Amino acid sequence: MPSVSSGSSERVSIPRVALGTFRSTGDDAATAVRCALRQTDNLRAIDTACIYRNELEVGREIRDAIRDGIVSRADLFITSKISPFEMGAAKAPAAVEGILRRLDIGYLDLLLIHWPGWCYEHSRLTTRDSRVLRSPGARTHASLRARPPFPTRSRKAPAFE
Repeated sequence: MPSVSSGSSERVSIPRVALGTFRSTGDDAATAVRCALRQTDNLRAIDTACIYRNELEVGREIRDAIRDGIVSRADLFITSKISPFEMGAAKAPAAVEGILRRLDIGYLDLLLIHWPGWCYEHSRLTTRDSRVLRSPGARTHASLRARPPFPTRSRKAPAFE
């Protein structure tokens, strides 16, 4: 799988191509992940997010492919994202736990901050925030995703459970 090295001492290889699951829900999300893992030999990176509301289906298909011997967890690169409503030291730990629970695949390879400019009042990350996101037991790498700024008008946070 073509990849880019992180350059850090931890040596994480990030695949250049991933299956994005934005706007895929329910059976559509499950089918996309199933086909990617079972019908291709080199598509082993999956991108999801809690705001997509498809982590249960994505996780189920990943677990099924691992169970059926199609792929091992170590061969996969799974990315998810913290929603704009779950940013900051107070909310991020529970958000990460929720993502890990819904996917139920053991760990994430990459954790992104989704739309960091969308809700400016929730997007201020500090050094303490990044330490919280690098908690022991979670093989997760916090990163800021470059996105254009979105309107900051007040919006009600959607339920993710």
